[in-house]
Amino acid sequence: MDAEEAEERYRLEPVEFLTPEKIFDARWAMTVLREALKRLRQEYVTAGKTSTFETLKAFLDPNNTTAPPSYEEAANRLGVTTAGVKTLIHRLRKRYTALLREEVGRTVSDPAEIDEEIHALCEALIASEGRLYP
Repeated sequence: MDAEEAEERYRLEPVEFLTPEKIFDARWAMTVLREALKRLRQEYVTAGKTSTFETLKAFLDPNNTTAPPSYEEAANRLGVTTAGVKTLIHRLRKRYTALLREEVGRTVSDPAEIDEEIHALCEALIASEGRLYP
């Protein structure tokens, strides 16, 4: 095998764009998301609403590999109306967002950097294309 042929074969190999830095960033993003989710769950447990959290967490968990239940199914599980379950999901997402911002806020030196850091974490997750497991 000559060097030119070897180089040509190497050129045709797929290039891996998932660098160690991107892997680190994506894993860090997943860690931050998990921590916010853990804190949110604890709030629901403390309030005596564990079943509500367990029923609704699929509506915000980015690592969930299964589709969330329908609004009607969730409403039936919780014994509320469909409009009621939509309100509960909205509140859950709003609180999760607040906790996520708090978690990110702990990692930056200036609160003005929170949005930029969240954007970077999202980009890292997108770049990983789901190839990293929690």
